[in-house]
Formats: sequence, structure tokens, C-alpha cells
Amino acid sequence: MSEEDALRTLYLDAGPELLRRLAAGLSYTTKSNERRSIRIPSAFDREEILHEAFRRFVEQWRNGNFDRARPAKPYFLRIAFFVALQQLGRSTRERPDEDVELHWSEDAASLESADSHLEKRERSAQVRSFVETLDEEERRLYNLRFEEDLSQAKIGLHIGASRDQVQRRLVQLRGRVAEFFEAQGWLREP
Repeated sequence: MSEEDALRTLYLDAGPELLRRLAAGLSYTTKSNERRSIRIPSAFDREEILHEAFRRFVEQWRNGNFDRARPAKPYFLRIAFFVALQQLGRSTRERPDEDVELHWSEDAASLESADSHLEKRERSAQVRSFVETLDEEERRLYNLRFEEDLSQAKIGLHIGASRDQVQRRLVQLRGRVAEFFEAQGWLREP
């Protein structure tokens, strides 16, 4: 198997799993034995973590820092975990320790508080009201990317467009999301 094929296989295998795990939640134990749980509720943030983790993995792979005799998926998921922690650190000004014990948790979502549950429901209602403003083509693009969680290449196959065209359309769609939320007052600081 060529290097490109091995990397493509890893991305197609581990990418969707990573996105599901980030949505469900993960927990970690700090050096001081404090257990923390986080979720990445935003599909945009999850996708950003996936791409950054894959970029870092490829860099390690190509620099020879990864033993190719070992399974790639656990190493990739560990990189993604630290990318998620770094993103959390940027948003909370908390600096994550590099020496933490990783716990992917499918049930971490059940640990959410009543406030976070209500916030999640409100966010879902906001997204639904945005989706209602989309025309049929935009709604299909939205559903393929954010509901079915397909890659840009697979979306391109469904709609008859190149990956670059899909990427441009997704950038435009994200801009529309931001404009819609700003117009509704949902992006303003309290």
C-alpha cells in the first residue's frame, strides 16, 4: 500500500470516528488526579480539530517520527485529543497539561448539566431556523456535510462537483451562518 493510500485509509477510517467522539465527549485526568470532561458541540470546531490533527499526523509520518509498524489510528486519535485540549485552552484560557491520561467516553454527553442541555436545545433551534432559510441546493450541501458528516470529496461525488468547489461552497455557507446568527443577535457578547 502506498503512503498516500495508507493516509487516505486512516483519514476515512478514523475521521468519522473522531468526529463522533468529539461530539459525544471525552474526559481526561490531570496530573493532580482531577477528572475533567469536555465536549466539542460545534461541527465547525470538530472539523477544524480533525483537519489539524490529521495535518500534524502527516507531518509526524513524513518526518519519520511515527513507527509505521505500529497501528496508526491510536496515535492519530491521541494527537486529536491534544488538539482538542489546545482548542479548549484557547477558548477558556486554561492551559492543558501534556501529561494527562486520555479517556474517550461515549457516555460523557450524559454528564452535561441542565444548563448545558438547555443551551444545546437552544442552539439546535437556532440552527434549524437557519436551515429553513436555505434554498434546496444549500440545504442539501448542509445536510451532506453536517448531518451525514461526509467529507468534501464524498459530497462532491453526491452533487457532481470537485472537492475544491465543495470547499468554496462550504466557506460561503459558513459565512451565511455567521451573518444569520449575527443578524439574529446570537453572536453578540452579553
